[in-house]
Amino acid sequence: MGILEVNGVSISVDGRRVVSSVYLSVGFGDILYILGPNGSGKTSLLRGIIGFPGYDVVSGSIVFDGEDVTSKPIEYRVSRGLAIAHQFTPKLSNIDTLSLLEYVCRRFKCDNLSESIDLLNIRYLLNRSFGKGFSGGELKRVELATILLQRPKLALIDEPDSGVDIDSIMLV
Repeated sequence: MGILEVNGVSISVDGRRVVSSVYLSVGFGDILYILGPNGSGKTSLLRGIIGFPGYDVVSGSIVFDGEDVTSKPIEYRVSRGLAIAHQFTPKLSNIDTLSLLEYVCRRFKCDNLSESIDLLNIRYLLNRSFGKGFSGGELKRVELATILLQRPKLALIDEPDSGVDIDSIMLV
């Protein structure tokens, strides 16, 4: 059994089925790409797996790290070591980048803040208001830093190259 088992999962949004009967297994250390055309349900599947509100699993089960989390809220799944990076990085107002990263670090009791900042080459963004005037690549790198700080057992990364420049793609 892998770290993630998706067994016959169907997902509905606002009563409309957007994902039908998906099976997949992800082992420890695996990298799995989910490919498909726009509108095929890739993002909806990831949001259903993480437990994003409004993405209702209407059939099947999601087993994460040996536990059925199908009916568990997003906060529980995150606390167990599941993380997500969105296709379009959410922008927050009234917080600088360093404060955001420090908040994540406190919440997840991390010890790798400086290492993550340097790995993703974002030190020059720390004193800027998060998201304000950032390129797509800068936003994605800061979001990936928040994922690294969580030290998740599994990270779901939606469209890691969306809006990202070639140098940032290489970092990702």
